[in-house]
Amino acid sequence: MRFFIVCMLCSVIFLSACSIPKEEVEQLTLNYWNKDVPSMVLYPEEDSKDIQLFVDAINNSELLHDKVIMTEPFLSFNIDFADEKEKNYHLWILTNGEGYIQQLHPDENKTFQMDSSVALALQNYFKKQDDVELINTEIEFEKD
Repeated sequence: MRFFIVCMLCSVIFLSACSIPKEEVEQLTLNYWNKDVPSMVLYPEEDSKDIQLFVDAINNSELLHDKVIMTEPFLSFNIDFADEKEKNYHLWILTNGEGYIQQLHPDENKTFQMDSSVALALQNYFKKQDDVELINTEIEFEKD
């Protein structure tokens, strides 16, 4: 019984640490690291399904304790909220179906691995974009 309670508490803490309510998103900006690909701004009124993909990626990711990714990100994205707060992330989408997110300043830097179904949905989203190439190498983590 104690094990169950501890697991439930850990789940609540994990979900509250990285959960993003889609309803509060004012805009989401994608900044590709490949300078040939222009930045994109997504707005809830026009791009709610696209924004939901990124919200799902954040909300359905598992924290990788003490891991920092050294590989150059695929893109950076930031979310502006109605209360004028913002959250910033780096994103890695690999051709092998893996996906990673790194939460950035002003929040504590943390690395998350996306749920495989969400990573696949994002992979399919980016395959439809012009001039966008997914990461075709293994992710390199900082050595301990």
